[in-house]
Order: sequence, then C-alpha cells, then structure tokens
Amino acid sequence: MRYLQREPAAPPSRIADATGLQRTNLSTVLGGLERKGLVERRTDLGDGRGVTVHATEPGRTNYALVRREWATAVSDAANHDTEHLDAALTLLTAVKTGLTRMRPRNSATRPTIGT
Repeated sequence: MRYLQREPAAPPSRIADATGLQRTNLSTVLGGLERKGLVERRTDLGDGRGVTVHATEPGRTNYALVRREWATAVSDAANHDTEHLDAALTLLTAVKTGLTRMRPRNSATRPTIGT
C-alpha cells in the first residue's frame, strides 16, 4: 500500500521488485487486498496484455488511518522526543538503504547473512 502512494498505477512486477517480495507472494498479498476492496487491478491501457495495480479510495483512506495510528504509536514509544528526529531519520534511511541493497536480485540469489 505504501508503494502505491508513490506509484498510483504500477504493474505487479515493479511492486515486487520495489518491495523485495517474490512475485508469487505478491500475488497472494494483492489477492487479499483486492478481496478487502483496498486495491484493484486494471488492464494496462498501454498494451492491453498486462495489468496495473491501483489503490482504491477505501485503500487510500485506510492507509492514511494506519499511518496516523503508527505515527502516534512511534511518538508515544519515543516519549514524544523531537530533539533527536534528524538523527533517527538519518539512521532509518541508512537501514532502509542497506536492506534494499541486500535484497536478492531474483529468486535464485539470496543475500548472505552474517558472513
């Protein structure tokens, strides 16, 4: 859902690559989100063979609600500390970049952990 906030019409392959999910796992996730009415798949107007995934209005509303609740929980857990936000964001950005770099490029390649 977070990826669809930045890319409102994305093919499943791009979502899988961006999130690090295997395509089969993503298909299962998308099916569940579709059943809940949070996303929909549409025929790609560019070539008619592929599909793009779109967040629905309930999906966007639900995402915003979850994001607000998560922000409140994180703020509470940090005891509402605003003095160290820049350092925390720098660290979290480095962690995100490192985790993205460690992702396998395809299902045959796995990252080596601890060596």
